[in-house]
Amino acid sequence: MVTEETRLKEKIRSLLREVPDLWFTAHPGSRFGERGVPDFLGCYAGRMFWIEAKAPDGVVSLLQGRQIRLLQKSGAYGAVAKNIETVQLLLAHIEAAIIQEGLRTEHSRKKGGTDA
Repeated sequence: MVTEETRLKEKIRSLLREVPDLWFTAHPGSRFGERGVPDFLGCYAGRMFWIEAKAPDGVVSLLQGRQIRLLQKSGAYGAVAKNIETVQLLLAHIEAAIIQEGLRTEHSRKKGGTDA
């Protein structure tokens, strides 16, 4: 049975693959890796970001909350996403910051996002 969270992760993965100047990796969460790390870690035009996908009724665990606070403290952009619109808003926020800093114009983007 495919869960709502699994479906959301697939939507997020598809969206991220379409974004120019974006690299990401999906963190599968296992007993062999760092616990509490968000589902997606990436870099968009030089800006680190994280995304923790949750079902509509899902909540962040204490360990996830700790990792998220560390990422926020480091300056990474991020969001706990219960829908794809949250991810779209996150990417728009990063894009706006890049444009505001004068690092590129809205027309300088090209398609070609990748993932690990």
